Amino acid sequence: MYLRDATVPFAIRDSAKTVIDSNSFTGLLTFSNAPSGSYYLVVKHFSSVETWSKSGGETLTSGYSTSSYDFTNSIGKAFVTT
Repeated sequence: MYLRDATVPFAIRDSAKTVIDSNSFTGLLTFSNAPSGSYYLVVKHFSSVETWSKSGGETLTSGYSTSSYDFTNSIGKAFVTT
């Protein structure tokens, strides 16, 4: 997953990798290089379509915070690029 700025030119600020649990379909990611701010969460996988989080991005706080984002519980929470 990449963290991209929520404003043009959508620069990549950090990235992380995880293995998705096959039962809960969740993964834990740590972004240790990004300052607090608004970011798009961008999912990339070699055999899938690149998917961005909702319009306007998500606000993340640097440090030891935990955040959760579900791409599947609302049609407005995922944007597929072409």
